[in-house]
Amino acid sequence: FLISLSADDQEIEYSLFDNTSLLIHIFSSLFSYSMLTISAISSVCVFLKSKILKQVRFNNILLNLLPSIYESENISINFLFFTMLFLTLSLFSGFYYHFFEYSNFDYFFNNKVILSITSLALIIFFFIYKKIRGISNTATFKLILLSYVFINLAYFGIKITS
Repeated sequence: FLISLSADDQEIEYSLFDNTSLLIHIFSSLFSYSMLTISAISSVCVFLKSKILKQVRFNNILLNLLPSIYESENISINFLFFTMLFLTLSLFSGFYYHFFEYSNFDYFFNNKVILSITSLALIIFFFIYKKIRGISNTATFKLILLSYVFINLAYFGIKITS
């Protein structure tokens, strides 16, 4: 796009906004990433507040800056649920776009998709395990941050397979 601004040819067409499945994939990916980021930040707040409350001597200034554990945990779990929905939509729309654009599955299952599916599997496991047995704040914190690491690796790219 930036190269075409300086080009003399003014007849360049951009087909990015013509493909609905690609737009759905891009926006649902961005929404899932942003929702997981908010969930991770809220989870860090829960972890910090619980650590501060468990100390014998605690810092009132830091304690008052952080939201309550209950509110932060609700925010974290609600945004994690929206992450699951948008990540699922992102994977299906990417699969749909890829299938009708290239008609093969070899290139679709790349590093980004594998890491995104791993992150989605962790989130689904979290909700199932939370429903069956319950889960502690520390375990929630670790699972959300692990999902966040996988999403970051998927979005910014890393080569894990050959």
